[in-house]
Amino acid sequence: MERAEKKKTPALDSVLLDMRERIFLNHFDTSRPITEAEISDMYETSRNNIRTALQTLESEGLIIITETGRKYVRNVDKKFVDDLYLTRIMLERQAVEICIHQEIDYSILATAFSAFYSLYSYSGNALFEMRSKINTDFHRAILLATANIPLIRAWTTIEPLFRCVAKFNYVQLKEAQTNDYLIETHQVLMDLIFRRDPAATECIIKHIGIATDETIASLKKGT
Repeated sequence: MERAEKKKTPALDSVLLDMRERIFLNHFDTSRPITEAEISDMYETSRNNIRTALQTLESEGLIIITETGRKYVRNVDKKFVDDLYLTRIMLERQAVEICIHQEIDYSILATAFSAFYSLYSYSGNALFEMRSKINTDFHRAILLATANIPLIRAWTTIEPLFRCVAKFNYVQLKEAQTNDYLIETHQVLMDLIFRRDPAATECIIKHIGIATDETIASLKKGT
């Protein structure tokens, strides 16, 4: 297991973000158990922090706890990715259906989309970070626009994983996803929703299907 860079008492969110990225990058030995003590030493933070982090990662499916109580990092494989994106399709498809059949606050989507144009101000690692954030924020906006609280809460539980996956894809595939590509594909989706066009449903399914393929390609590249 690689040791994390030395940090001064990292916040729980920072630990979770780093662990998710390391799990997707296969930096953990999935064949042996991990302990709170070693992860605490790795991040130089309290075991209480690490205990909470591991519980969160378990709820996200990235940590497996056996009947004996041992904790293992999950091997992120094609099945895990397929299942994760299937859940996303179910949530976003339902959100799009609400958006095209009911009155929604379209300004939420428009504001989220406008952020894509700020990507031209970034480069290097900062660009990958912002692509991840802005992309995920846009898809979150689709859920928020519905004002459907149960649907939004369901999305919130998996959103941290997709923020990690988006960055993972950008880093692994580099310039395969350009700023122009991101703007064009999300513009098409937004326009269909604004016109209340039933084609928006198939568009979101295709959009997420492409993201699924990109994540699987990223996993293969990382092995």
